[in-house]
Amino acid sequence: MDDGHTAPSGGDAAPRERAQARAAIDDERLAALVFESSSQGLLVTDLDGRIVRVNPAFCRLTGYAAGDLAGANPRVLASGRQDRAFYDRLWAELLATGRWEGEVWDRKKSGEVFPEWLTLSTVRDERGTAIGYAGHVIDITARKAADERIRSMAQFDPLTRLPNRTLLGDRLGQAFAAAQRAGTKVAVLFLDLDRFKAVNDSLGHHMGDVLLQEVASRLKAVVRGADTVARLGGDEFVVVLTDARSASLVAAVTEKIVRALGQPFALGAREVLVTPSIGISLFPDDAIEPEDVLRAADAAMYEVKQRGRNGYRFFTHEVEARAAEALALEHDVAAALDRGELLLHWQPEIDLATGRVTALEALLRWQRPGAGLVPAARFLPLAEERGLGGLIGEWVLATACEAARGFQRDAGAQTVRVAINLSLQDVRQPRLARHVAEVAASAGVDLTRLDLEIGEATFLLERDRAAELVAEGRALGLQFSVDNFGTGFSSLAQLRRLPIRQLKMDGSVLRGAPGNADAAAVAAAILGLSATLGVRASAEQVETPAELAFLRGHGCNLAQGSLFCPPISTEEATALLRRGSLAPPA
Repeated sequence: MDDGHTAPSGGDAAPRERAQARAAIDDERLAALVFESSSQGLLVTDLDGRIVRVNPAFCRLTGYAAGDLAGANPRVLASGRQDRAFYDRLWAELLATGRWEGEVWDRKKSGEVFPEWLTLSTVRDERGTAIGYAGHVIDITARKAADERIRSMAQFDPLTRLPNRTLLGDRLGQAFAAAQRAGTKVAVLFLDLDRFKAVNDSLGHHMGDVLLQEVASRLKAVVRGADTVARLGGDEFVVVLTDARSASLVAAVTEKIVRALGQPFALGAREVLVTPSIGISLFPDDAIEPEDVLRAADAAMYEVKQRGRNGYRFFTHEVEARAAEALALEHDVAAALDRGELLLHWQPEIDLATGRVTALEALLRWQRPGAGLVPAARFLPLAEERGLGGLIGEWVLATACEAARGFQRDAGAQTVRVAINLSLQDVRQPRLARHVAEVAASAGVDLTRLDLEIGEATFLLERDRAAELVAEGRALGLQFSVDNFGTGFSSLAQLRRLPIRQLKMDGSVLRGAPGNADAAAVAAAILGLSATLGVRASAEQVETPAELAFLRGHGCNLAQGSLFCPPISTEEATALLRRGSLAPPA
């Protein structure tokens, strides 16, 4: 009876035929059949190492015919990757134990080098006498490739193919050890791209990735082959300069990096300018452990950010102290909004002929416990990096509108505008104009009393979006000014397309005008440009009587600055409006 475990038979003849076949296959014949039919490469040599026999799989693997290899020494397959000492150890172990296995690189007849896992064993006759050697060869090319992919994923950044943080730590350790032996230094440059988030947000993550790849390419082109360029993540890169013989040499390389990254990047149909902030630390001067050296370079980089970006700075202990303060600042600012520590101060703009207050510009401040009033420039970039820019912007808008309602009442018959600065992030909001109108309506503020100020740099970065915003806002009754004018490179053609109310000349343009012919020419050109466009001109940050005289001499009737009145509280602004005017300096 068939119980399901025996092979199906074709009658009485089949079992007899199988029995006859088994009898016909003796041990020697069976061994030969296994040898020939194996899918893995097999070879046999005599005691002198001459090849006696190879199987078809070995021939397919190496590209040699069996006749090519008969009587040959296996060294015809040698790739040259293993030295004489390697083979001496191999033979010593084989002779001592009768077996050896390990990775070997061989060369095919075509010249291609490939990795294999080789197992060698001594062949003995029935008396136990050694008569030759057998080799078992497995091609491990696919396995090596898979291992390499895994290693690459573990040690290299998948986007830029640069070393990642893990491999960077290993490279730093090697560089520090070599420098210690040679008595030299290693420079570590911590690099962060300025305003990379703005590029990512406006052009999309794909273009942001293209930018990062191009940055990686430019960095590698600047440094030597012995140096390391790594990506830590996001827009943070590290450059390791070995054999850093002097600070001046490191500075020269860093300046090359700044110049290389300062060239425009072509991203699709757009050209983008991105600048780097770079902090530099030295081994062993600043620290001796890789993480400490990186931390020092990071602190120096942050100092560059605080000082306006686009540059580099060497680490010092003063930098370290300021970095610690910045870290505490970043921690505290996250809770400032919830604790009600933010407030608005007001910078009056006055008519130079009458002293009448024409506008109050809202300036964000943080009443930080134990530190007094902190200006927005010190904490707002940190807040934006932590994703708090939108919440703070909403608070400023709502608070400014609430204050504007009171200012409307206190100004009486006079028209006093409230100016609110818009950030780059604000301008990019698709419904911003309508949202401002809704908040103003909720606060009971006439839209004609609001003036939205957009920095010239923002206009340059977001020309099309800024033009849309101004058009949408003007249709609703909002007024717009170009702030910090003169710090960028706006053209007359660009400005003519924008229905703006006012140009506000940046204080840095005015600063040298009274005593410097070139500065005076630039300031006068800006004031003339406003007349050409048919818009009002105003000057910011007026500090000296000489600057005031220059403005009056060139027909500028509106100004603000410490010469007239410093930023004041809401209560002080209310009192000023009730008084009606400031007495302008003579």
